[in-house]
This record gives sequence, C-alpha cells and structure tokens, in this order.
Amino acid sequence: MEKHLRVVVGPTGKSAQLLWWCGKPDTINNRYLAKFPVKPDGTFAAVAKTGSLTLWSASGRIATATTARVQLRIISICDAKGGLATLSLA
Repeated sequence: MEKHLRVVVGPTGKSAQLLWWCGKPDTINNRYLAKFPVKPDGTFAAVAKTGSLTLWSASGRIATATTARVQLRIISICDAKGGLATLSLA
C-alpha cells in the first residue's frame, strides 16, 4: 500500500509536524498527524498511541534545510508495514 509523508519544520527549527497517510490522499480518515520537538542535532521522534496500544511511530533526522530522513513504523493501522524514506524539498 502506498504511503505519503510530509514533514514541516517550524520557523525556529525547534519543532516540526509529520503528516502521513495510506492510499488515496483524499480520504480524510486515513490521515495521521503528529507535532513534536526537534533536538539541536536535528533528530526527532513521534509516537501515536491508543491507551497502551502503539498505533504508529516515526523517528528521523532533519539533515539539511531541504532534506530529512524518516523511519515510519506502522504497527496496528493501514497495512501494518512501515518503511524508510528520504524526503526532500519539492
């Protein structure tokens, strides 16, 4: 199943948000959003849980002003298959 990721870093570089979705982007109920802090070395981590059940998690590093590396772990939603992606400014 195709997955789409978008990382948006805040203007100060100290926070970011990750938006990702499975399949068709026009289906609103398959979109997931997390806001998280970015450490001074550019690394970040985000996790989504329901009670004690982890739905998905993401970690990565913002490498430059235009690229980031993200590992997405999908545990109990979508197709339960994550992946590794290098994102770059379009």
